[in-house]
Amino acid sequence: MPTIEVVVFPIAEGADIGDPDSKAAKVLSENIDLIKQQPGAQGVHFGLQIENPGLLQLFIIWESIDAHKKFQGSESYGPFQKKFGQILASKPTIVHVDFEPYSSVATALGAPCTEVASFYFNGTPPKSYVSDALKIEPVLKEHAAGYIGGALGVSYEELERDGVKGQVGVLVLGWESKAKHMEFRETSAFRENISMLRGESKGIEMHHVQFMEAV
Repeated sequence: MPTIEVVVFPIAEGADIGDPDSKAAKVLSENIDLIKQQPGAQGVHFGLQIENPGLLQLFIIWESIDAHKKFQGSESYGPFQKKFGQILASKPTIVHVDFEPYSSVATALGAPCTEVASFYFNGTPPKSYVSDALKIEPVLKEHAAGYIGGALGVSYEELERDGVKGQVGVLVLGWESKAKHMEFRETSAFRENISMLRGESKGIEMHHVQFMEAV
C-alpha cells in the first residue's frame, strides 16, 4: 500500500501561488515537477486551506516511505528545499500516513471540497483506532447529505500540539461543498457518532481544501 506524505507549508506574505505568472507559482510548479520525476512518486495533490489561505496543503503519494527517504537523501533534495524556502514563511509540518481504505483516498482528494482533520494522541493510539473509527462510514453514507467518500490513517511520526505529543490520526473526507459538511455537523447523527473518530485523542484540528491534482 502506498504511503502519503502530508505536508502543510506556511506561505510567505505576498507569495501568490494562485497567479500562474508569479514567482511563487513557478517555484511550486517546478518543485512539484521535480517530485513527480522521483522514483516511487505516484502523484501530487495540492491546494490552499479555505479557512487559512496562508497555508498550502500537499498530499504526495509515494510507493513507500522508503521512496520518499531516498529522495531526501539524493543530491537534488538540497536545491529542492532551498527553492521551496523562497516562498515559505516558516518550517513546514510533514507526516507520513498509510490511509485505509487506500482506494478511497483519490475519491476524497478529488471531491469538490475535502475535509482534512487531525486527531492528536498522547503517544500511540490503540491498535484498533483506525478500524473502530471507520465504523462511522455507514453513518456518513446514510445521514450526511453531500458526503462522497473518505479514508483514515495514523502518522508514522509524532507531533506536538498544545501540550499533546504523539502520533496523529489523519482523516480525509470528500464533500460536495464545505456547506454540506458544516450542515452535517449540526445533526444528531454527527453528535452521536463523532466519538468514533475522536477515539482517545486529546486534540483536534480541522480544515477544508479544494485540492488540485498535478498532471
